[in-house]
Amino acid sequence: MTTHVISSDQLTAVFAQTAKDTWIVEEGVTIDSSSNAIDGSGPNGSKTFHISGNLVSQGVTIALGDFSDNSGGNNKVHIHDTGSLVSASSAVQSVGGKLDFVNEGTITTYSQNVFVADGDRNKFTNSGVISNDQGTGVWFRDDLNEITNTGSLTTLDKAIFLAGSGRNEVVNTGSITATSGDAVSVIGSSNNLINSGSIDSSSIAVRMSGVGNNFTNSGIVKGEYGIDTEAGYSEIKNEGSVISTAGDAIKMFHGNNKLTNDGFIATALDSGVAAFGNNNAINNRGVISSAEDEGVFARGEGNTVWNSGSVNGLNYGIQSGGGRGYIKNLGTISSSAGTGLNVADDLNRVINRGDILAGQNGILAQGNKNKVLVEKSGSVSSSAKRAIAIEGDNNTVTNEGTLKGDLGGIRVDGTDNLIINKGQINGTNATSDVGIDILSQAGETNKFINTGTIDATVSVLGDKGVETIINKGRLDGAVNLGSGDDFFYGRFGFTNGVIYAGSGNDVVKGGKEHETVIGDFGDDLISGAGGDDILDGGAGADTIYGGRGQDQLFGGDDNDILYGYWGDDVINGDAGADTIYGGSGHDLLRGGDDNDILKGYWGADTIDGGAGADTVYGGIGHDVLNGGDDNDILYGYWGADTIDGGAGADTVYGGSGHDVLNGGDDNDILYGYWGADTIDGGAGADTVYGGSGHDVLNGGDDNDILKGYWGADTIDGGAGADTVYGGSGHDVLNGGDDNDILYGGWGGDTLEGGAGNDVIFGQAHSDTLLGDAGNDTLDGGSGNDTIDGGQGNDIIDGGLGNDELHGGDGEDVLNGLAGSDQLFGGNDNDMLFGGSGRDTLDGGAGDDLLDGGNNGDRLYVSQGNDEYRGGGGADHFIFDNGFEYVGRGEVNRILDFTDRVDRIDLRGTDADLNSAGDDEFFFIAQQEFSGIAGELRVETTLNGGYSVTGDVTGNGSADFEILVDSFAGTLNENDFFL
Repeated sequence: MTTHVISSDQLTAVFAQTAKDTWIVEEGVTIDSSSNAIDGSGPNGSKTFHISGNLVSQGVTIALGDFSDNSGGNNKVHIHDTGSLVSASSAVQSVGGKLDFVNEGTITTYSQNVFVADGDRNKFTNSGVISNDQGTGVWFRDDLNEITNTGSLTTLDKAIFLAGSGRNEVVNTGSITATSGDAVSVIGSSNNLINSGSIDSSSIAVRMSGVGNNFTNSGIVKGEYGIDTEAGYSEIKNEGSVISTAGDAIKMFHGNNKLTNDGFIATALDSGVAAFGNNNAINNRGVISSAEDEGVFARGEGNTVWNSGSVNGLNYGIQSGGGRGYIKNLGTISSSAGTGLNVADDLNRVINRGDILAGQNGILAQGNKNKVLVEKSGSVSSSAKRAIAIEGDNNTVTNEGTLKGDLGGIRVDGTDNLIINKGQINGTNATSDVGIDILSQAGETNKFINTGTIDATVSVLGDKGVETIINKGRLDGAVNLGSGDDFFYGRFGFTNGVIYAGSGNDVVKGGKEHETVIGDFGDDLISGAGGDDILDGGAGADTIYGGRGQDQLFGGDDNDILYGYWGDDVINGDAGADTIYGGSGHDLLRGGDDNDILKGYWGADTIDGGAGADTVYGGIGHDVLNGGDDNDILYGYWGADTIDGGAGADTVYGGSGHDVLNGGDDNDILYGYWGADTIDGGAGADTVYGGSGHDVLNGGDDNDILKGYWGADTIDGGAGADTVYGGSGHDVLNGGDDNDILYGGWGGDTLEGGAGNDVIFGQAHSDTLLGDAGNDTLDGGSGNDTIDGGQGNDIIDGGLGNDELHGGDGEDVLNGLAGSDQLFGGNDNDMLFGGSGRDTLDGGAGDDLLDGGNNGDRLYVSQGNDEYRGGGGADHFIFDNGFEYVGRGEVNRILDFTDRVDRIDLRGTDADLNSAGDDEFFFIAQQEFSGIAGELRVETTLNGGYSVTGDVTGNGSADFEILVDSFAGTLNENDFFL
């Protein structure tokens, strides 16, 4: 253990061969050798060197150990701050291991390596300045070595090169620079690198080629490429800066690598962080930035990116491919010109609690079974495209935060995707933005559930597939479901925009507000729910429900079913055979073309069947019904309804309430039923039934049948040969023009035949029958009837009861039948038959025939050549006031006269026209007139009867004559009332 002190300059090498000796080169001393400056080679080790002077060599400045067998280790070299090593080759070469090398001075080499050490467990500490402009800096060829640099280490290539199998440690608080190659290059595995200084390279600043290496940086790492891990299972922790000028700032290969960044990572051209292989984990709490491409690029399965800092890239903020990845953002991800976050392949999971800002898509997920969640505090924005774009199948997107996009919020392209929005989605382009854009082909299905708010020109846009849209939130903007068989459910939400169902058999159920739904093509099911909705089924056989509110429903083409439900609705069936239900409220229903079914239900509804053979139901309330064209069926049901059958052979039912019914054109059937109804058959041969209540019936034109039934009805047959039935109650019947048949039924009826040859039956109770113009047939039936034949040759039967019959103008036939009747023939030649009962007969003007029938009748003689037959009973032939003026030109003939039973009553005839007052006749039997007024004489005729004449002027001749035929007995004074 000898100490060798070199205190003077020398030009030859110092040979240090003895083990455990110490060599000291004092300050100011220079050893300048053409070969090695200190030659410590050989098998002897455990040597110590203190260099305070200067070592200059053309070979190796310090050579230690036996290069043949790697012996001679355990040496110590200390270059003090005044010392220096200058070599044209290597400054230090050591074999055998366990070298403890400390440099506080200056080491300069111009070729090969600054420091080369073979063997394990070497230590290299530099606080001085080391430079090599031609080769490598510090090169350890084996394992378990330690490098500490607090000074400056500058080389052409590989300032630190660890070439062994691994487990080395590098600590840098100084500066490490490689002007041409890698600054730090680690070949083996399980190496530990710590940098709080600076590492600078014109190539890769730090290259770790083995597995399981660790790199911790709190300083600055800078190079064309920053940090590379090339074999996987390595970990990088950065609290400082990693800057790349030409490539990836950090690149990790072969998977299972881990990066934790609390510092700054940036690149000018490529990715800030690039991870290849599977199961890499990136946790960023700092800044990762790329001025050219991705902030973070991960390619492989199962990679994890956790960002609570800032990630920025020109084309992508984060791009992940390979599937089964997990990306969670609590910070900011941005891309000014491209996509904020892109995941490719399958089974990825994305959670965003922070902000994602992008020039293109905020989040782009390409693949299947991916899950994207934007939490409540998260936001995704795109200045040119969409906040989120999904390409693939079976993906799930959930938004609880805020999405903004120039073209809209979320776009999916594929099938079996699920979109859930619980937050806010805003489109920022006022003309072309879409909140939810679903691209799909025929047969593909997608689902969207909204409990949040969407504000866009088009809030939801579907495509060719089957879209299921559930809205429990708010949609501000149109909804277009596309061409598939879609389902839209908005029952508990708000949709402020037109909902276009598109082609396909769609189901649309609206929400709380005033919505407009257009079914377009296909057999759609549309429901309005709350609000004043406009629902249009469009083409196809649609089913539409209005719901609450004042709704407008349009069936469109084909055979539709429409329900108004609550509110005052307007419902149009349009083309096709539609079924329409008004529901509660005062509804307006229009059937449109074809054969429709319309039901008003509750409320005062207005219903128009339109063209086609329609069936119309009014329901409860005062309804207005119009059948329109063709053969319709209309039911008023409850309420005071107004019903018009319109053109066609209609069937109309009024129902309960005071209804107004109009059959319109053609042959209609109308039923008033309950209530005081007003019914007009209109044109055509109509059948009209009044029902219960005091009804007003009008048959209108053509041959009608009208039946009043119960109540005091007023019935007018109108033009045409009508048949009219009064029914029970005190009815007023008018046949109108043409040949009518009228039946009074039960009750004291008034029946008027009107123009035409009418047949009128009073039937039960005391009726009034008026034949009016035409040859009428009138039958009073039971009851005390009043009958007037009117103009024409009428046939009048009083029927049962004490009737009053008037023949009126024309040659009438009056039959009193049973009861004490009064018969008045009126003008023209009439025939009056009293029938049974004590009748009163007055033929009136014309040549009449009066037959009293059974019982004691009163037959009034009037002007004309009349014939009288008293019939059975004590009859009175009454010649009343005015008979005295008839003269001999008119002869009244009594065809049957029973002596002492019948009487000729002349008490109403003035016997003396020359005196004032009514004078009585005096009977002169068969004596001749004496010229005294008031004489009444009788004489027999050739046929065995009598001629009764009277002189009322006193001129001695007969002024009137009465013929009594077929008289058995002597006609004497007892047969007269004078």
